[in-house]
Amino acid sequence: MAAALVGGALLSAALQVKLKEKLLKKRFLIVLDGVWNAKPDDWELFCRPLQIGDQGSKIIVTTRHETVALKVGTVETYFLKELGDEDCLRVFAKHALLSRSAIQDQNIHVIYGEIAKKCRGLPLAAKALGGLLRSIPSKSSFHKSQFMMHDLINDLARDVFGEFCSKLEDKFSPPVMEKTRHISFLRDNYDLDLVEDLKMAKRLRTFLSLNLLWPFLASTSQEVPVDHLTVLTCLRVLSLNDCYEIKRLSKSIGNLIHLRYLDVSRTSITKLPESVCTLYNLQTLKAAKCASLRKLPKNLRRLVNLRYLDIRGTPLQQMPKKINKLVNLKMLSTFVVGKNKGSTIQELKEISKLHGSLSINKLQNVAGSADASNAKLVDKEFLEELKLNWDGTTGLKDSQEEINLLNNLRPHENLKKLSLHYYRGTRFPNWLGNHSFHSLTSMSLNCCRYCNSLPPLGQLPSLKVLEILQFDELVTIGNEFYGSSALKPFPSLEILKFICLPAWTKWHSLRDKSFPCLYELHIENCPSLSDDLPRQLQSLVKLVIRDCQKLAASIPKAPALQEMEISNCDKVVLKEIPSNLESFKVKGCELMQSTFKALEYTGSRLQSLEMSSCSRDIMFPQLKLPSSLRKLIVQDCEKLVIPTEQPNKTIEWISISESCDSLVSFPMSMFPNLSYLFLKGCKALTSLLLSQNCLQFPILYSLSIVNCPAFVCCGNFSAPNLTHLLISGCKSLISLPENMDFLMPSLQTLIIYKCPKIEYFPGGSLPSGLAELQIGYCDKLVANRSDWNLQRAESLEIFSIIGRCENVESFPDDDLLPANVAELFIDGFVHLKRLNGKGLENLDSLRSRYT
Repeated sequence: MAAALVGGALLSAALQVKLKEKLLKKRFLIVLDGVWNAKPDDWELFCRPLQIGDQGSKIIVTTRHETVALKVGTVETYFLKELGDEDCLRVFAKHALLSRSAIQDQNIHVIYGEIAKKCRGLPLAAKALGGLLRSIPSKSSFHKSQFMMHDLINDLARDVFGEFCSKLEDKFSPPVMEKTRHISFLRDNYDLDLVEDLKMAKRLRTFLSLNLLWPFLASTSQEVPVDHLTVLTCLRVLSLNDCYEIKRLSKSIGNLIHLRYLDVSRTSITKLPESVCTLYNLQTLKAAKCASLRKLPKNLRRLVNLRYLDIRGTPLQQMPKKINKLVNLKMLSTFVVGKNKGSTIQELKEISKLHGSLSINKLQNVAGSADASNAKLVDKEFLEELKLNWDGTTGLKDSQEEINLLNNLRPHENLKKLSLHYYRGTRFPNWLGNHSFHSLTSMSLNCCRYCNSLPPLGQLPSLKVLEILQFDELVTIGNEFYGSSALKPFPSLEILKFICLPAWTKWHSLRDKSFPCLYELHIENCPSLSDDLPRQLQSLVKLVIRDCQKLAASIPKAPALQEMEISNCDKVVLKEIPSNLESFKVKGCELMQSTFKALEYTGSRLQSLEMSSCSRDIMFPQLKLPSSLRKLIVQDCEKLVIPTEQPNKTIEWISISESCDSLVSFPMSMFPNLSYLFLKGCKALTSLLLSQNCLQFPILYSLSIVNCPAFVCCGNFSAPNLTHLLISGCKSLISLPENMDFLMPSLQTLIIYKCPKIEYFPGGSLPSGLAELQIGYCDKLVANRSDWNLQRAESLEIFSIIGRCENVESFPDDDLLPANVAELFIDGFVHLKRLNGKGLENLDSLRSRYT
């Protein structure tokens, strides 16, 4: 995709589209803080989505580089003056909580005075360093401390570390030398000789491997020479995160006796060598999302200084025995209960200092409820989130034993989040829903297939999010759900979801007493639910009801409702459109007809309407769209007629898919303020209808025409802000718009796919700002590639070509592609024998090639 580079990150074309959506006809103020680089082309790409804002919009850029200000500024630059050293010292002292006597101490004053000078007059640098040093009591501990610097004091960090730190991805960073202590590198950098660098840095303390590539491209990145790392015995920090090519760690890793931090997350390792257990100084071990790792070293208990163990998403079969010896653990992401003679849940007893989140898996392996009690979860007062997971593959055994088991897994009352997956009891123990859990804000009960009732969750005073999912035996939600508290039930609940409850038939609501703060309500895939939704929900803003075929209730009265979706619920009663509704998704014929009827008799503020799945003859009331409507999406409505007789200046977004079979020419001129148009599977569509009175579409930024077999031509019109043009599966198409360089000067992405009759690009040249060109299965067009004149597309970075191209034996031709092409994709050429070296040699920016 075409992209703009902002602050070192890619702003993709898709994101630019969303940005244009949000900013269209709005006045905005955007602050870009700390801009380090602003290449003219990148800055232009970034600014294009911002040009459709309302008059008076502003962009403020802060930077420490005058050259950046000169490139991006449209008014005179305002220069901020730096603080003096004494002022910097005062800011630093304030945030370090230094007493006046401490500052007056001559020795302390010298040290902190030097720090203030290093801040170079930047108040944020002084503030950040002061905060970091707040808890340091003495000079000696100051020199031993380690800090993570904010990017705004990057220069200060460079001054402090100097030649000791090398970022191999940064050409301005000091080279690796014997005195180098810290190394980081990006794995998509092919120009590095890591082995030689590591041989130089014999006293290396930190090695960080950084991967900014998508996982499926990891195999193309540079490999990390793991064996060469294990001889660097001074290492304290070793991160191999995202090194997918690593399948094993040498046992020589045990030589890294000073190692404190080891991260092998998202690697392909199948096991950790036992020698890891000799790293007695290790404090952090991360092995998250290692898909091939099944067990941890059996002597892991020897890592007595371990504080942090992260194994989230790693399919371990069980924990190593005697993990209870790791009494200093403060973070344990996951505990897997062993089977038979494996690790038992009782081993959690001694690990009492746990913070953050804990997931306990394979609870079906717990020998009995007494073992669960001995885990002493109730004593873990610092734990914030608890996830209790059974396997889900085993059926119901002894329901009472399961209830007793969960009862004995009661957590501390400070818990904030709780989730249960595949619990096998028929009811819940009494502690679930007890009002003493005053801090509990989120609960998810998932796949509790045998439960036939819910606990009194309405008594939880702070509960904000509640999810009830996949209860096969739940038939009625009654008064027990609300509890017996004298207060209004669910006093803080904001989000409530009922999903996949096949047997649920009845919901007894408490009229107007419950859910005073409910903001979002989901009822999905509950095919037996018949009636009695809450009558009134004063705070409701979003309502989603899907696949509830028997539900015959009326929509709750919700004066604040802004977003609603009703899908496959043809018996739901819709008498009127809520007065504040802005977005409405409706699926099914009966609902669409009642929607049109409601639109005819009630006014609305509806801005977005999405309709789908109706095969009947239907049309909008009075053959016109709602006057407030800005966005219209239609899918699988073959006989729907779109009103096209009167101009509509409010519609900005139209998407029509597999619908409107009678539509022959889409009347562009009826929608002069269109910004997004997507037409797919319109069987009779032949063209875009233009009138002499309307040939300009100043805010149109995306146009897509897909799988319209009768479509012949787009016509010629001006779209100065069009950035994305896609035409695919249009087998009758014979030409593209003429003079695209003049009429569509902002075009960044052009995709032509499965249009076999196209032979040439239009007259004139492609826009010079075009960044991405994709051509697929257009063999006649490829045959005339010598006339493409792509050298004038100076910004082209991504070029993709796919097809049989039976007459092509060598590609690309000499001078076919401009020098800026960075990514080249070639596929499907049945007779391709070789890549043409001369056609590639001028591609100085080429970094990725796929054939």
